[in-house]
Amino acid sequence: EGTLLSASGMDVQVVNAEGAAVPAPSVMVPGGTWKNSLSVKLQPPARKGGLRPTIATTFDKEATVVGEEEITVAAGTFKALKIKNITTARASRPGAEGRSMESFMWFAPDVGIVKLTTDGETNLELLKVDRPNAKVKPAAIQGGAKKKAVKPTKS
Repeated sequence: EGTLLSASGMDVQVVNAEGAAVPAPSVMVPGGTWKNSLSVKLQPPARKGGLRPTIATTFDKEATVVGEEEITVAAGTFKALKIKNITTARASRPGAEGRSMESFMWFAPDVGIVKLTTDGETNLELLKVDRPNAKVKPAAIQGGAKKKAVKPTKS
């Protein structure tokens, strides 16, 4: 969540985070649910001669895996988990009421977030997947790292 806020151009300082944004695979199954909370301080981008107010807010998210779907984005077609998020943004003071919004996220195992939508609008879409070359051998197999003798120093 903090990364998405940063992408909006805001300066983001995470004050507190609880729970997991992406839980363990055992929870990431149809019907699985989890919660997380992120308290942040936000500042809009600097403008010449303009004010930069600091806004403190907390995002409480409840997520549910609603099923599996095959989804096509610019990076390709993926078998992904469709996750419904209800996110409530509220002032960081205790007892403050907030505003809630519904979003959907598609998460492909071994890839990550593939797509994110809010109100039917695409907010984020995976454009490309770069995978490391699996044929690279570790240094130990390629002849190993050479050890350099170190002489003890006098104290």
